[in-house]
Amino acid sequence: MVQKKPRWADTTAFGCYKREVFEKIGIFNEELSGSSDLDFNKRLKQAGGKILVVPDIVIKYYADADLKTFFRHNFADGVWAIYVLRFKSQGFSLRHIVPLIFLESLVVSGPLAFKFPLFRLAFLSIIGVYAISNILAPFHLVFTKKKIAYLWVSPVVFVLRHIGYGVGSFLGLVMLFLPCKVWRGRRSMHD
Repeated sequence: MVQKKPRWADTTAFGCYKREVFEKIGIFNEELSGSSDLDFNKRLKQAGGKILVVPDIVIKYYADADLKTFFRHNFADGVWAIYVLRFKSQGFSLRHIVPLIFLESLVVSGPLAFKFPLFRLAFLSIIGVYAISNILAPFHLVFTKKKIAYLWVSPVVFVLRHIGYGVGSFLGLVMLFLPCKVWRGRRSMHD
């Protein structure tokens, strides 16, 4: 669904700000090569600012061209969802750890499902709810975007997004406890 009116949002990428905003809350945290927008926008809101998304402003953004790059991008998003805490960032939010919790619930309940019926029920319930959601969500996209290809493309994209983000979040969590800052790149550890 395309928004026709300006609306208030929690955060946005590619924001436009007056100089006074930077003087009041500071600049983007350059240590955060990922999630710097989340950190900045949270500081802005904490200082009493608001974020207005104006649909008349058009930004050309080119998404990842292939599934491998898309997975790597979401992996990095997951890393930065947790790793921002290392930099005393304001960009952390509990909603960012949902993919991590999803994956951890599968990793824990999956092996235990072979021995314990309760864990079998938990594992099958988690998989079932995810599968149903992953099947129904593309129908919404087909009706709103008017493209039938969303029926078979979206489930693959959703799975890659959630797994990449969840695994990345796990790595971000592990890196919080390492003695030095080890992640510098947005999309890989070598950037």
